[in-house]
Amino acid sequence: EQDILLSNKEGIFRIHVSNILYIEKDRDYLCFHTNQECSRTRGSMKDIKEKMDILPFSECTSGCLINLNYVK
Repeated sequence: EQDILLSNKEGIFRIHVSNILYIEKDRDYLCFHTNQECSRTRGSMKDIKEKMDILPFSECTSGCLINLNYVK
């Protein structure tokens, strides 16, 4: 299972990619939504799309990547 490292003002943390429901852009931040929480970190949609390009994520609208494993 693949993880992604993120950082915010509290420090560096790890999220399992398979737990991410979707990622949305909020000004200068990216919000990583899981069933448990929403984690915010500074970043650009362009950079995260490049990191996630081999994973089952798709841009459903500008500023939002969804995990296709959760689409029914």
